[in-house]
Amino acid sequence: TRISELNLMISKSKANSTKFKKLLYHHAITKPKTDSKIHDWNKNNMLLDDRITEYNQRMEKTFAYLKQLHITISNFTQIKQLISNVKSLHNTVKIDQEKLLAYANLPL
Repeated sequence: TRISELNLMISKSKANSTKFKKLLYHHAITKPKTDSKIHDWNKNNMLLDDRITEYNQRMEKTFAYLKQLHITISNFTQIKQLISNVKSLHNTVKIDQEKLLAYANLPL
């Protein structure tokens, strides 16, 4: 009886295995459309992730450039102020020079 039970179990497992193989074969031949849709969705999702990563990297670069630009603009404003101060000093020196020449009665 034990041997017959074992034979019965083996035959059932073989039958189940055969059924499973047939199911797999049938599934391989007639793939549901959702498989390709899921594959396309995953592919598009990966592409979207790549684009988001690229966008974030561009945004980081843009913020870095804006920070540099902000520093440059403030430096430019300081340079403008310094140029204005130099022009003012130059005009003052020129006027003082003209006054000295006038006092010394020297020709211009």
